[in-house]
Amino acid sequence: MRFFKRFLLTLTVFIYTLRYLHCNADYALDESNCTCLRNFCQYSNANYWNDYLIEHNEYYKTVINPVATENYNLYIKPYCLIAREKSNLYYKLYLEEHVNNTLNNKYVARVAEEFLVFKESHCHYWKNHSVKYHDWIKLLHEKTENYIKNIKVKFNSLHDNLKGQFDEMKQDIHKNVKTLTSTLYTSTSTEETLVPSPASHSIDTKVEEVSGSHLIDNKKTDNTADEIQTTPELSEWELAQDEFNAWFKLVDTKSSKACKFLDQEVEDYLNEKIEPWELELNEKINHFRKEIHLQFNKLVKNIEDIDCTSEVDGETGEVIYFAKNGETQLSQYITRPFISSLFKEIESKFQALENNISTNLTNTIDELDKNIQEIHEHHVELYEEWGDIMISEWSKRMAYIEVVAAHYDSESDEDSSQEYWRNFLKLKKKVISIRDNLVEHHIKVTPLNQFLANVQNELNNITKESNEYLLVLRAKANLLFDEREKREEEEHNQKIILQRMENERIQSEQEERIKSLQKEEEEAEKLLEKEIQEKARKQEEARKQEEARKQEEARKQEEARKQEEARKQEEVRKQEEARKQMGSPPPPQQQQ
Repeated sequence: MRFFKRFLLTLTVFIYTLRYLHCNADYALDESNCTCLRNFCQYSNANYWNDYLIEHNEYYKTVINPVATENYNLYIKPYCLIAREKSNLYYKLYLEEHVNNTLNNKYVARVAEEFLVFKESHCHYWKNHSVKYHDWIKLLHEKTENYIKNIKVKFNSLHDNLKGQFDEMKQDIHKNVKTLTSTLYTSTSTEETLVPSPASHSIDTKVEEVSGSHLIDNKKTDNTADEIQTTPELSEWELAQDEFNAWFKLVDTKSSKACKFLDQEVEDYLNEKIEPWELELNEKINHFRKEIHLQFNKLVKNIEDIDCTSEVDGETGEVIYFAKNGETQLSQYITRPFISSLFKEIESKFQALENNISTNLTNTIDELDKNIQEIHEHHVELYEEWGDIMISEWSKRMAYIEVVAAHYDSESDEDSSQEYWRNFLKLKKKVISIRDNLVEHHIKVTPLNQFLANVQNELNNITKESNEYLLVLRAKANLLFDEREKREEEEHNQKIILQRMENERIQSEQEERIKSLQKEEEEAEKLLEKEIQEKARKQEEARKQEEARKQEEARKQEEARKQEEARKQEEVRKQEEARKQMGSPPPPQQQQ
């Protein structure tokens, strides 16, 4: 199985390589190439087998091919075209420049250096030769100029001499022809019959000229009119034999070519009308192409703007959209309904332009059909008039010959008379039958059909190309919308994730803040409790200090009192001692 897959892959690569190298348009047109390779290019082409199966297999034509073509155009071809555009873009942006730089740097530069050396070494040599060649041509021209002038002078003199001789010969020939013609026409009594009516002349003057020349040739076989008049032993029917032959041939020829004359006049009329009509239609088709091209450019521009960027206006807070390059501001945000409306607008304009061309075709075809019917009716009337005149006039001529023959009591003329009348009746019936055929004749409008086929092919090609391009653009738009929607969905999901993360962060911060506040509150409570305890301690210490102070003051007062008492006692003691020393009695208080 693996070998089979490798074999198929190798065979496919080999076939496509041969097709790429040999099966191009130039190679196919070259008849000197190998027949087997041309056959290979033909039989390896999928379009050949597709056309072959469409032509020879009804089931493939009606069932398989439409479904396969529709699915291919819908699911495969747009992606192939997009891949080709991407590959061409890669080639133009990177590969082409890289290849050109490589070729220019590695090969062209070397060849240019070698060529410059060759040019410098041979330039002087070729310059000398070109100067010598110019001098030689100039000398040759001077030598041949006089020789050519002499030849022209001799040739002009010879031409003038020959022209004079030819003019004299032509005048003599014209005189002889006029003399012979007048002699022949005066020798016959049926000149009116041989001269065609104006109606028959308008159908085809060439047939009359042929018939007249044939009559003159028949007259020439009799040498002169004198010989005809010197044969009294011939009957009237025998004398009118040449006239009968000429008349039968004229009527038979013109009758047989009546339909051909009609087709020829219609063809000339169509060729005359189709040329300006073709110019008008070409202008309409070119206008049609330009309109479609403008609509396609508008659609392509909007499809390219699907892949856009957005920003928020800092002043208004409005979302502003920019093209992919980020420089051009978009008038609106490109949506699927908007692109669908553009596709519908293109289809409606395409249909309107196509209807305009179709209406023009229909009106012009109706006008041409009306004029062709008039030409047909005119030809029928002309043929009827010509047939009536030719039949009636010749019947009178035959009746006159019949009377003259009866006057001479010629019994031998009865068989000739029967034969000529039988041929006359047969030809009359043929003229009537051809008239009926001319009335029912289906006019050939080959130029018109060919022109309409070309126009239809042109319109079909435009329609096909436009539909294929619309399919490609529709697929491209769908891909861009899918990519943008996927990107927007990812951005939306990313925003949701970021928003969720932000909310979680805010919630976490809030929780941390609450915890910190609670901690701060606890710390504040602890601090307050410490402050209260410290205050109570300080108050207690102050109270204790106050009590100690009071105790100290009381102690000091007690000490002061004791000191005061001691002092007083000391004073009393001193007074006592002083009194004792002075021998005075103690004070009364002390005595008490």
